[in-house]
Amino acid sequence: MTDARSRPSAALLTIACATVAAIISASPALAQRQRQPQGAEATPRYLSLEHTGSLGFIAGAFGNYESIEKARCLACHTTEILSGPSASLDVGASLAIGWEGSELTLRLRLTRLGDVPGEAIFLGGRSYFGRDEWKTYVTFELAGHFRPIGAGGARGGFGVAWDFSPIFGLWAEAAASFALGQGRLFGAQFGVGIQARTYLF
Repeated sequence: MTDARSRPSAALLTIACATVAAIISASPALAQRQRQPQGAEATPRYLSLEHTGSLGFIAGAFGNYESIEKARCLACHTTEILSGPSASLDVGASLAIGWEGSELTLRLRLTRLGDVPGEAIFLGGRSYFGRDEWKTYVTFELAGHFRPIGAGGARGGFGVAWDFSPIFGLWAEAAASFALGQGRLFGAQFGVGIQARTYLF
């Protein structure tokens, strides 16, 4: 026989059990919402116009004007002076770093047309400003020149990029460079090119 005083306790226990059951049944949806990262409803990063997480291929054509003083060493007497315009082709790769679209770049430059043929390699980076189709950027690179003189130096420039799709973009760039070694090299360049990207990271 059930004590009348236990009936309110039994009713409260029934209500508590029903409440817990309701919470448990709703918990999967609640947990899913909690696990969902903030901003997940937005466009995924790999579909955006940012370069974050991308590995890219770079190709460009440049017009150059260079002044080169050849010598046996940096402090040696100049043996020959070369100067004039030339045209070159750049091919290389880019690797996005961080979350702001900055990139590490590695490029090989082949100069074949003009008065000063040569080869050089550039290692550096681009820092972008903006996340829409149109961006500006600055670039700074360390340079190794193999011809017409063996020399090491640096190159800095400013550019504009138009990313007309998440995987393709066009760019234009103006830069100046110098190198010291078997003589001295000073130059200015203007070029245009294309970048193709794949998002692997």
